[in-house]
Amino acid sequence: MLKNLALLLLLFLNLYVLTLHIGVVAPLSLTEKDLIGIEGQLIKTGESGHTHIVLEGSSYKRGLEFSRLTKDLLLLQENKLLEKFKSFIPNFFVQKLFFHGAMIWFYGLEEHIDQDSLKEMQGVSIHAPEEYNYLADPLTRQAAYHILHEVGQLFVDEDFSDAGCFVAAIKNEDQSWVIGRNFDFDIENIFDDKKILKWSFPKVGHDYLSVIWAGMVGVVTGVNSQGIYASINAAGSDSFSRLGTPTTIIVKNILLKASSIKEAQEIILEQKPFITEVFVIADRKTGEVITVENSPSKQIFIQKSNSFVLSNHLESPEFKEDKVNIKRINELTTMHRYKRGVELLEQVDHEEGIKSVLSILRDKSLYKEAKPRIGNRGTIDALIASHSILFDTKENTFYVSNADGTSGDYIGYDLTESFDKRRPVIATVLKQEEDLSSAEYRNISKLLEGLPRVQESIDNKECTLAEDQIKTFKNNKIDHYEISLVMGNYYKTCKEDLNLAKKYWKLALGQKPAFLKKAEYLKGLLNE
Repeated sequence: MLKNLALLLLLFLNLYVLTLHIGVVAPLSLTEKDLIGIEGQLIKTGESGHTHIVLEGSSYKRGLEFSRLTKDLLLLQENKLLEKFKSFIPNFFVQKLFFHGAMIWFYGLEEHIDQDSLKEMQGVSIHAPEEYNYLADPLTRQAAYHILHEVGQLFVDEDFSDAGCFVAAIKNEDQSWVIGRNFDFDIENIFDDKKILKWSFPKVGHDYLSVIWAGMVGVVTGVNSQGIYASINAAGSDSFSRLGTPTTIIVKNILLKASSIKEAQEIILEQKPFITEVFVIADRKTGEVITVENSPSKQIFIQKSNSFVLSNHLESPEFKEDKVNIKRINELTTMHRYKRGVELLEQVDHEEGIKSVLSILRDKSLYKEAKPRIGNRGTIDALIASHSILFDTKENTFYVSNADGTSGDYIGYDLTESFDKRRPVIATVLKQEEDLSSAEYRNISKLLEGLPRVQESIDNKECTLAEDQIKTFKNNKIDHYEISLVMGNYYKTCKEDLNLAKKYWKLALGQKPAFLKKAEYLKGLLNE
């Protein structure tokens, strides 16, 4: 009996060690050339402006300098990420099982990432926080955080995830474009508050700018010195692959290597992803713009000849019968935002390209409604943008939001001069009347972020704690279905007043829930 237990324990330990081994990303061998490069620079523009990181040299050297300059942020981000993770899986033993399972699942991922990107991640890993080495070594964690973005994108536009993405692009009479985009993906505002404009001047390849967060080698929004713009919007399809190239790495390679739309297409075709996303790619030299519906099984290239908007579903006939895409269209918010965007495009003054696109990115009304619905996920600006940008291809000016979400000024950078001088050069500051000040934007965002904790207090019958928050909701008078839903739950559970509870639930239903599931849930409550 003891012998059998000993053998079983030995087998378990062998499997555990094997898991640790196969899930590890092995460091690459470095040469003297990999160490070439000057020290990176951290530059602040203006009193309360952006944080810029300027990096030169080899891939490894740029990663090393990026992490050196942002090591405090790397720790802050990992703290926030782990806090979020622990809120879903509080048990330490289950956490370890999850991590080891993930290491097995994603075994072999590094074979789908080019060596230059891996070397840059290896450079970043040098200053990664040691506090989390118990989870995995720093290089493996850097690769894992790129996967985290991919996995997070799978749940974009879901009811439990404050994430989306929206693009509005206006074509001018002279064939130039103004492209605007809200990147809706954040964890407790850290990617917004601490966003970085990363200027990369590689030893080999094109110079490029990306709007990103500390430690990230991949790109979600960026433009290169050749005038190639690229960004990604999450989508979904039936197509599935266990492994593939992270889409953020594909975008990075487009900026690094492409000087034309054709070359960008070739890069996309060469690298198979493991999730479905939509790329927007523009060439300022030719005025050509395409979207790419990119899934593990097929890539659909769509030429854009007129102004357009894009949210989080696939539009091509090839995905017409796709069940995941159909669910997104019918049950989530992507079609609400898309229709509102089309509606706004029909109203804008095309001669006011920049201002017109910004007004769309800041829009807080639902389709066929003039009344603002602040924070409603069915609106284009649902107060969840971690960065918002505008790219004027005619002037070669790249604007980035400077305050919370879409509030405040947008600082415009002269890309021609910036790439030439190897430092950010401000061309102009876009000031436009906004519907919410930065302070109001942040206060309402935080209030809405706190709703799950209020609901948790109600579920635990911690009514005194919940009552303090309910008073805050009443004082702010925000017209939001989630607030009315929680207040109804409070009156049912804490005050045992079903009539008043139903009054709030009915109000919530009339406040246009963004998700079909939430509307059906409210109807069920009203039928109790």
